[in-house]
Amino acid sequence: YWLRHLPLNVDAFNPLNLPANFSGKLEYIIIPLMVLYLIKNFKALGRFKLTLFIGILLIALNFATSLFTGLPFISSINYSLKLLSPILLFICLVIFSKRQQIDLKRIMLTTFKLCILLTIVALLFFHITMNRVIVQWPIYFDNIHTHSYVLAALSIGVSYLIFKNKATYKLLLFIVASFLILYVGYGVRTVLVLYLIFIIAILYAKNNFFKYLWLQILVISPVIFLVGLFAVQSLDLNRFSSGRLDMYNEKFKMLKSYSMPEYVFGRGAGSDFITTESWWYDDKGSHSDFLTFTVENGIPYLLLFIFLIVTIIPYYKKINLIYFSLLLGYFFSSLISNGIAVRPLAGYIYFIVLAYIYIDIVRYKKGLTT
Repeated sequence: YWLRHLPLNVDAFNPLNLPANFSGKLEYIIIPLMVLYLIKNFKALGRFKLTLFIGILLIALNFATSLFTGLPFISSINYSLKLLSPILLFICLVIFSKRQQIDLKRIMLTTFKLCILLTIVALLFFHITMNRVIVQWPIYFDNIHTHSYVLAALSIGVSYLIFKNKATYKLLLFIVASFLILYVGYGVRTVLVLYLIFIIAILYAKNNFFKYLWLQILVISPVIFLVGLFAVQSLDLNRFSSGRLDMYNEKFKMLKSYSMPEYVFGRGAGSDFITTESWWYDDKGSHSDFLTFTVENGIPYLLLFIFLIVTIIPYYKKINLIYFSLLLGYFFSSLISNGIAVRPLAGYIYFIVLAYIYIDIVRYKKGLTT
């Protein structure tokens, strides 16, 4: 309501008069190039052949869902393209790094500089935005959630570089500053939790003091749980979750009415959008990618999505804690919201960081780096 007199950024700062959803049409423009690169380097895929095979199964399920529901295939494949495009970029970067014997640092930092420049452009020239009826800083990337995920990915990448340089105080200063920027400037709670999961992991890996601190927290966890339980009882969880509990309840009711074929193939693109008591004014999705995939594409699709991400974990006797925290944050963002999985623009940046860390882990295990 407070922004009603302000023209949209797409109108105020659009000299070429591009359509409002133009950026969405560009999300998949590099897919043909990535597919060609992977075909050319098929022998170098190694364990990622399984990742691509699961991707093909996801698209096959989309085709089956399209036939089952009678909806256009292009609508059914939408989520698969969103899921797969950043992962294809991840695989391309890993293969490129191994073949060229580089650590992807230059590529990652060049991408970061561009994103920071565009963020500064927005801060200087664009209009303010809103999140949960609160005025927030101007954004450049698509919407406030995508923009926040992009900045979180940048923060994770820079934090990891500082972590490698073994400067604890610099790492703490940067983490605190970047977390405050995300909190004060944009206030997207899912992004903050995703970043916090990474912060816990990197601090735990950084210093024995933090390992001791987390052990103390674990010891007093029963007290923390009781205090949290008391706080929750006095809190309107549905309002706090922006109406998610209402939506989840409606979706579980919907799933109870599914037939067996619908559990396998879902009800097709768009079936996830309904009105609820909280969101009576418009059709809204589940605000959970896990529920959306189940409702629209079926249970097998959801399970394949989970397994798809598991296939990109580097495993050498034990899982790298920092890398695992990023995948955990990725899953968490999709569990309680429309996460990175369905935001290719943010996904590209996030998986560039993942590719850099993946290569660093591989090189470390082979004794090529410290």
